[in-house]
Amino acid sequence: MRNKLIIAMTALAAASLTACGDRRIGGKPESGGAPYEVVVAGDTDSVVCSLLSKPVEGLPQTEPMFDVTACGSLDDRRSLRMMRNIVIVDIDPKTCTDVSIKYERNVYAQPQMMIYVSAPSLRSLADNAGRLTSIAGLLNLAERSRYTAAMKSAAGSKAAEAVKEVCGRTMNVPTELKSMKKGKDFVWISDNGAEQMQNICVFTIPQDSPARWAEMCDSAMKANIPGERDGMNFRLCTGTLTVARMNRSGGKQAMMRGLWQMEGDAMGGPFAALMTDDSAKRCTIVAAAFAYAPGKKKRNMMKRLKAALLTLD
Repeated sequence: MRNKLIIAMTALAAASLTACGDRRIGGKPESGGAPYEVVVAGDTDSVVCSLLSKPVEGLPQTEPMFDVTACGSLDDRRSLRMMRNIVIVDIDPKTCTDVSIKYERNVYAQPQMMIYVSAPSLRSLADNAGRLTSIAGLLNLAERSRYTAAMKSAAGSKAAEAVKEVCGRTMNVPTELKSMKKGKDFVWISDNGAEQMQNICVFTIPQDSPARWAEMCDSAMKANIPGERDGMNFRLCTGTLTVARMNRSGGKQAMMRGLWQMEGDAMGGPFAALMTDDSAKRCTIVAAAFAYAPGKKKRNMMKRLKAALLTLD
Protein backbone atom coordinates (compact mmCIF):
# COMPACT_ATOMS: atom_id res chain seq x y z
CA MET A 1 0.00 0.00 0.00
CA ARG A 2 1.38 3.35 -0.96
CA ASN A 3 2.31 5.81 1.75
CA LYS A 4 0.35 8.57 0.15
CA LEU A 5 -3.19 8.55 1.36
CA ILE A 6 -4.71 9.04 -2.08
CA ILE A 7 -5.88 5.46 -2.11
CA ALA A 8 -9.20 6.14 -3.59
CA MET A 9 -12.04 3.87 -4.17
CA THR A 10 -13.80 2.51 -7.17
CA ALA A 11 -17.06 4.44 -7.03
CA LEU A 12 -19.60 3.07 -4.60
CA ALA A 13 -21.95 0.83 -6.52
CA ALA A 14 -25.11 2.71 -5.72
CA ALA A 15 -26.59 2.65 -9.20
CA SER A 16 -30.34 2.49 -9.45
CA LEU A 17 -31.86 -0.96 -9.59
CA THR A 18 -34.64 -1.24 -12.12
CA ALA A 19 -37.53 -3.40 -11.01
CA CYS A 20 -38.09 -6.30 -13.39
CA GLY A 21 -40.85 -8.84 -13.46
CA ASP A 22 -38.38 -11.63 -14.29
CA ARG A 23 -36.11 -10.85 -11.31
CA ARG A 24 -37.84 -11.99 -8.18
CA ILE A 25 -36.88 -12.23 -4.51
CA GLY A 26 -39.10 -14.33 -2.31
CA GLY A 27 -41.73 -14.48 -5.04
CA LYS A 28 -41.97 -10.69 -5.50
CA PRO A 29 -40.29 -8.43 -8.08
CA GLU A 30 -37.01 -6.83 -7.09
CA SER A 31 -37.51 -3.29 -5.85
CA GLY A 32 -36.03 -0.35 -7.72
CA GLY A 33 -34.25 2.83 -6.69
CA ALA A 34 -30.87 3.76 -5.27
CA PRO A 35 -29.88 3.65 -1.60
CA TYR A 36 -31.53 6.45 0.40
CA GLU A 37 -34.00 7.23 -2.38
CA VAL A 38 -37.62 7.53 -1.23
CA VAL A 39 -40.97 8.22 -2.90
CA VAL A 40 -43.41 10.37 -0.90
CA ALA A 41 -47.04 10.31 -2.07
CA GLY A 42 -49.86 12.64 -0.97
CA ASP A 43 -47.68 15.12 0.94
CA THR A 44 -49.40 18.22 -0.46
CA ASP A 45 -47.79 20.65 2.01
CA SER A 46 -44.34 18.96 1.79
CA VAL A 47 -44.19 18.37 5.56
CA VAL A 48 -42.68 14.89 5.21
CA CYS A 49 -40.61 15.82 2.16
CA SER A 50 -39.00 18.69 4.07
CA LEU A 51 -38.24 16.43 7.03
CA LEU A 52 -36.54 13.80 4.86
CA SER A 53 -34.59 16.47 2.94
CA LYS A 54 -32.81 17.91 5.98
CA PRO A 55 -29.00 17.90 5.74
CA VAL A 56 -27.01 14.91 6.95
CA GLU A 57 -24.72 15.72 9.87
CA GLY A 58 -21.01 15.04 9.77
CA LEU A 59 -20.32 15.68 6.07
CA PRO A 60 -18.03 18.39 4.66
CA GLN A 61 -20.70 19.51 2.19
CA THR A 62 -24.50 19.71 2.36
CA GLU A 63 -26.33 16.54 1.34
CA PRO A 64 -29.95 15.63 2.19
CA MET A 65 -30.81 12.67 4.41
CA PHE A 66 -32.75 11.15 1.51
CA ASP A 67 -33.26 11.79 -2.19
CA VAL A 68 -36.99 12.49 -2.27
CA THR A 69 -39.36 12.07 -5.21
CA ALA A 70 -42.82 13.55 -4.53
CA CYS A 71 -46.01 12.49 -6.28
CA GLY A 72 -49.72 13.03 -5.78
CA SER A 73 -50.73 9.39 -5.61
CA LEU A 74 -49.28 5.98 -6.34
CA ASP A 75 -52.43 5.29 -8.35
CA ASP A 76 -51.27 7.98 -10.79
CA ARG A 77 -47.69 6.68 -10.93
CA ARG A 78 -48.07 2.93 -10.62
CA SER A 79 -44.44 2.27 -11.58
CA LEU A 80 -43.38 4.02 -8.35
CA ARG A 81 -44.97 1.18 -6.36
CA MET A 82 -41.87 -0.85 -7.14
CA MET A 83 -39.47 1.57 -5.39
CA ARG A 84 -37.49 0.40 -2.35
CA ASN A 85 -38.77 3.13 0.02
CA ILE A 86 -42.28 4.62 -0.09
CA VAL A 87 -44.08 6.98 2.29
CA ILE A 88 -47.82 7.51 1.78
CA VAL A 89 -49.48 10.48 3.48
CA ASP A 90 -53.24 10.24 4.01
CA ILE A 91 -55.24 13.24 5.27
CA ASP A 92 -58.74 12.13 6.26
CA PRO A 93 -60.76 13.74 9.09
CA LYS A 94 -63.39 10.98 8.85
CA THR A 95 -61.06 8.12 9.75
CA CYS A 96 -58.24 9.87 11.67
CA THR A 97 -58.39 11.63 15.01
CA ASP A 98 -54.63 11.95 15.49
CA VAL A 99 -51.36 11.62 13.60
CA SER A 100 -50.28 7.98 13.27
CA ILE A 101 -47.42 6.14 11.59
CA LYS A 102 -47.48 2.51 10.50
CA TYR A 103 -45.23 0.47 8.23
CA GLU A 104 -45.16 -2.73 6.17
CA ARG A 105 -42.37 -4.54 4.39
CA ASN A 106 -42.32 -5.96 0.87
CA VAL A 107 -45.84 -4.92 -0.14
CA TYR A 108 -45.29 -4.63 -3.91
CA ALA A 109 -41.63 -5.60 -4.26
CA GLN A 110 -38.71 -6.89 -2.21
CA PRO A 111 -36.84 -5.52 -0.35
CA GLN A 112 -39.24 -2.64 0.28
CA MET A 113 -40.16 -0.36 3.19
CA MET A 114 -43.68 1.09 2.98
CA ILE A 115 -44.63 3.72 5.59
CA TYR A 116 -48.17 5.08 6.07
CA VAL A 117 -48.69 8.47 7.71
CA SER A 118 -52.28 9.38 8.62
CA ALA A 119 -53.61 12.66 9.99
CA PRO A 120 -57.01 14.37 10.36
CA SER A 121 -55.79 17.60 8.73
CA LEU A 122 -52.80 19.26 7.12
CA ARG A 123 -52.55 21.53 10.15
CA SER A 124 -52.32 18.60 12.56
CA LEU A 125 -49.65 17.01 10.38
CA ALA A 126 -47.55 20.19 10.45
CA ASP A 127 -48.11 20.71 14.19
CA ASN A 128 -46.84 17.19 14.91
CA ALA A 129 -43.75 17.34 12.70
CA GLY A 130 -41.60 16.33 15.67
CA ARG A 131 -43.39 12.98 15.87
CA LEU A 132 -42.58 12.31 12.22
CA THR A 133 -38.86 11.87 12.90
CA SER A 134 -39.49 8.15 13.34
CA ILE A 135 -40.06 7.99 9.56
CA ALA A 136 -36.41 8.83 8.94
CA GLY A 137 -35.43 6.28 11.59
CA LEU A 138 -37.39 3.50 9.90
CA LEU A 139 -35.94 4.33 6.48
CA ASN A 140 -32.39 4.53 7.83
CA LEU A 141 -32.79 1.16 9.55
CA ALA A 142 -34.12 -0.40 6.34
CA GLU A 143 -31.18 0.89 4.31
CA ARG A 144 -28.65 -0.18 6.92
CA SER A 145 -30.18 -3.67 6.98
CA ARG A 146 -29.77 -3.89 3.19
CA TYR A 147 -26.11 -2.90 3.43
CA THR A 148 -25.52 -5.38 6.26
CA ALA A 149 -27.16 -8.23 4.35
CA ALA A 150 -24.95 -7.52 1.33
CA MET A 151 -21.81 -7.59 3.51
CA LYS A 152 -22.53 -10.89 5.25
CA SER A 153 -20.93 -12.81 2.39
CA ALA A 154 -17.59 -11.20 3.32
CA ALA A 155 -17.72 -12.31 6.96
CA GLY A 156 -14.89 -14.80 6.46
CA SER A 157 -12.66 -12.54 4.34
CA LYS A 158 -9.02 -11.77 5.08
CA ALA A 159 -10.09 -8.28 6.17
CA ALA A 160 -12.56 -9.74 8.67
CA GLU A 161 -9.85 -12.10 9.96
CA ALA A 162 -7.47 -9.15 10.43
CA VAL A 163 -10.10 -7.33 12.48
CA LYS A 164 -10.48 -10.37 14.73
CA GLU A 165 -6.70 -10.54 15.23
CA VAL A 166 -6.67 -6.94 16.46
CA CYS A 167 -9.64 -6.94 18.82
CA GLY A 168 -10.98 -10.48 19.10
CA ARG A 169 -14.32 -9.44 17.60
CA THR A 170 -16.05 -10.18 14.31
CA MET A 171 -17.03 -7.50 11.82
CA ASN A 172 -18.34 -7.59 8.26
CA VAL A 173 -16.23 -5.56 5.82
CA PRO A 174 -17.34 -4.44 2.32
CA THR A 175 -15.89 -6.86 -0.22
CA GLU A 176 -13.94 -4.26 -2.20
CA LEU A 177 -11.87 -3.27 0.86
CA LYS A 178 -9.04 -5.73 0.33
CA SER A 179 -5.80 -3.79 0.82
CA MET A 180 -4.45 -3.91 4.36
CA LYS A 181 -1.73 -2.38 6.45
CA LYS A 182 -1.14 -3.77 9.93
CA GLY A 183 0.43 -2.12 12.95
CA LYS A 184 0.58 -2.84 16.66
CA ASP A 185 -3.04 -3.48 17.72
CA PHE A 186 -4.08 -1.71 14.52
CA VAL A 187 -5.30 -2.62 11.03
CA TRP A 188 -6.07 -0.26 8.15
CA ILE A 189 -8.30 -1.71 5.40
CA SER A 190 -8.89 0.16 2.14
CA ASP A 191 -10.20 -0.32 -1.37
CA ASN A 192 -6.94 1.24 -2.69
CA GLY A 193 -8.45 2.97 -5.72
CA ALA A 194 -7.22 5.94 -7.71
CA GLU A 195 -9.51 8.97 -7.34
CA GLN A 196 -11.73 8.29 -4.33
CA MET A 197 -11.33 6.14 -1.26
CA GLN A 198 -13.15 4.44 1.53
CA ASN A 199 -11.32 3.08 4.55
CA ILE A 200 -11.90 1.22 7.78
CA CYS A 201 -9.42 1.13 10.68
CA VAL A 202 -9.78 -1.08 13.76
CA PHE A 203 -7.55 -0.58 16.78
CA THR A 204 -7.55 -0.46 20.57
CA ILE A 205 -6.84 2.41 22.95
CA PRO A 206 -6.51 2.38 26.75
CA GLN A 207 -9.76 2.64 28.67
CA ASP A 208 -10.11 6.27 29.66
CA SER A 209 -12.57 9.12 29.96
CA PRO A 210 -14.68 9.73 26.82
CA ALA A 211 -13.26 13.25 26.91
CA ARG A 212 -9.92 11.76 25.75
CA TRP A 213 -11.28 9.49 23.03
CA ALA A 214 -10.62 11.97 20.24
CA GLU A 215 -7.08 12.64 21.46
CA MET A 216 -6.22 8.92 21.66
CA CYS A 217 -7.85 8.11 18.32
CA ASP A 218 -5.97 11.00 16.75
CA SER A 219 -2.69 9.64 18.12
CA ALA A 220 -3.34 6.10 16.85
CA MET A 221 -4.36 7.27 13.39
CA LYS A 222 -1.35 9.59 13.06
CA ALA A 223 1.04 6.80 14.01
CA ASN A 224 -0.38 4.33 11.49
CA ILE A 225 -1.49 6.47 8.55
CA PRO A 226 1.52 8.48 7.34
CA GLY A 227 1.45 11.12 4.67
CA GLU A 228 3.63 11.22 1.56
CA ARG A 229 6.25 13.46 3.17
CA ASP A 230 7.44 14.31 6.67
CA GLY A 231 5.10 16.72 8.39
CA MET A 232 2.01 15.26 6.72
CA ASN A 233 -0.09 13.68 9.44
CA PHE A 234 -3.63 12.37 9.71
CA ARG A 235 -5.53 14.62 12.12
CA LEU A 236 -9.10 14.72 13.41
CA CYS A 237 -10.74 18.14 13.27
CA THR A 238 -11.67 18.24 16.95
CA GLY A 239 -14.02 21.22 16.58
CA THR A 240 -16.27 19.13 14.32
CA LEU A 241 -16.49 15.98 16.46
CA THR A 242 -19.65 14.88 18.22
CA VAL A 243 -20.33 11.76 20.30
CA ALA A 244 -23.68 9.96 20.43
CA ARG A 245 -24.31 7.25 23.05
CA MET A 246 -25.95 4.00 22.01
CA ASN A 247 -27.39 1.07 23.95
CA ARG A 248 -27.18 -2.06 21.87
CA SER A 249 -27.48 -5.78 22.65
CA GLY A 250 -23.70 -6.00 22.98
CA GLY A 251 -23.63 -3.33 25.68
CA LYS A 252 -23.09 0.41 25.86
CA GLN A 253 -21.37 1.94 22.87
CA ALA A 254 -20.85 5.36 21.34
CA MET A 255 -20.50 6.73 17.81
CA MET A 256 -18.09 9.61 17.25
CA ARG A 257 -18.31 11.50 13.98
CA GLY A 258 -16.86 14.58 12.38
CA LEU A 259 -14.16 15.51 9.87
CA TRP A 260 -10.51 14.59 9.29
CA GLN A 261 -7.72 16.25 7.40
CA MET A 262 -4.14 15.56 6.37
CA GLU A 263 -1.87 18.20 7.84
CA GLY A 264 0.41 19.65 5.18
CA ASP A 265 -1.76 18.36 2.33
CA ALA A 266 -5.07 19.37 0.78
CA MET A 267 -6.90 16.23 1.83
CA GLY A 268 -9.78 15.60 4.16
CA GLY A 269 -13.31 14.29 4.47
CA PRO A 270 -15.87 12.69 6.82
CA PHE A 271 -14.93 10.44 9.72
CA ALA A 272 -16.91 8.15 12.04
CA ALA A 273 -15.86 5.79 14.83
CA LEU A 274 -17.67 3.20 16.92
CA MET A 275 -16.30 3.03 20.47
CA THR A 276 -16.80 -0.21 22.46
CA ASP A 277 -15.31 -0.94 25.88
CA ASP A 278 -13.71 -4.35 26.39
CA SER A 279 -13.71 -4.76 30.17
CA ALA A 280 -11.85 -8.08 30.07
CA LYS A 281 -8.90 -6.55 28.23
CA ARG A 282 -9.27 -3.14 29.89
CA CYS A 283 -9.27 -1.32 26.59
CA THR A 284 -11.63 0.46 24.23
CA ILE A 285 -12.08 -1.03 20.78
CA VAL A 286 -12.32 1.58 18.03
CA ALA A 287 -13.78 0.76 14.62
CA ALA A 288 -13.28 3.87 12.51
CA ALA A 289 -14.24 4.79 8.94
CA PHE A 290 -13.13 7.70 6.83
CA ALA A 291 -13.61 8.69 3.21
CA TYR A 292 -11.87 10.88 0.65
CA ALA A 293 -13.85 11.79 -2.47
CA PRO A 294 -13.13 15.36 -3.60
CA GLY A 295 -16.03 16.90 -5.47
CA LYS A 296 -18.18 13.79 -4.95
CA LYS A 297 -21.18 13.05 -2.76
CA LYS A 298 -20.23 11.09 0.33
CA ARG A 299 -23.50 10.35 2.15
CA ASN A 300 -24.05 6.84 0.82
CA MET A 301 -20.36 6.00 1.12
CA MET A 302 -20.28 6.92 4.81
CA LYS A 303 -23.66 5.31 5.53
CA ARG A 304 -22.35 2.04 4.12
CA LEU A 305 -19.09 2.26 6.06
CA LYS A 306 -20.98 2.99 9.28
CA ALA A 307 -23.23 0.00 8.60
CA ALA A 308 -20.06 -2.10 8.51
CA LEU A 309 -18.82 -0.63 11.80
CA LEU A 310 -22.12 -1.49 13.46
CA THR A 311 -21.63 -5.20 12.67
CA LEU A 312 -18.75 -5.29 15.19
CA ASP A 313 -19.69 -8.03 17.64
